[in-house]
Amino acid sequence: MGALPETLRDGEEALLVPPESPVALAEALARALGDAELRRRLADGGRRVAREHSWPAIAERTEAALGRLLADQRDSS
Repeated sequence: MGALPETLRDGEEALLVPPESPVALAEALARALGDAELRRRLADGGRRVAREHSWPAIAERTEAALGRLLADQRDSS
């Protein structure tokens, strides 16, 4: 799963399964296929994560962080 658990919550934005586990993958797919509410929650969560990690959102957070850094440097001078 790599860094995905740090970004995605199981059952909220994704269904996380262990790598190299076709049984776990099949179970997750069957779960999603059989649960319309789960599919809606996953879709909504996926869209939210995509917005949070879009280039405009990343640029905005980077600009804010650099602004704070520059302000801190001015304040300490």
